[in-house]
Amino acid sequence: MDWTKRENLELLLMATCFAMQEAGYETTTTTMSFCLYYLAMYPDYQAKVREEVEQAMEDKAVSRVEDLDLDSITGGLPYMEMFINETLRLHPPIISNFRSCTKPYKIPDTDIVIDPGVEIHIPTQIIHLVRMNN
Repeated sequence: MDWTKRENLELLLMATCFAMQEAGYETTTTTMSFCLYYLAMYPDYQAKVREEVEQAMEDKAVSRVEDLDLDSITGGLPYMEMFINETLRLHPPIISNFRSCTKPYKIPDTDIVIDPGVEIHIPTQIIHLVRMNN
């Protein structure tokens, strides 16, 4: 297919937008599922998150969670934010990345040189789970 033709380019753009939208839903859904799982498994965490949300609602004088503004959700719920971040650390939506080396790179403190064109696999999930001895 000739992607330089306008009608084909429009098709490619629509397909790309659809793929991006679907990918966004999947990662959000996966994260929410794991968060709900951990809240169900750990009632103490659930109670702390609930208490924090209720306090934010009281501070903003709203009777429904839906009425909290974005600032309350992003800046005013530090425990919930830590809870979500920890869930993302344990279960990142993207478990690995791949990159291509574009120029020679010597890994510090080793004799290893990565040549241009070599594919590098970066295991995000493993990096999140390994303890560093620093």
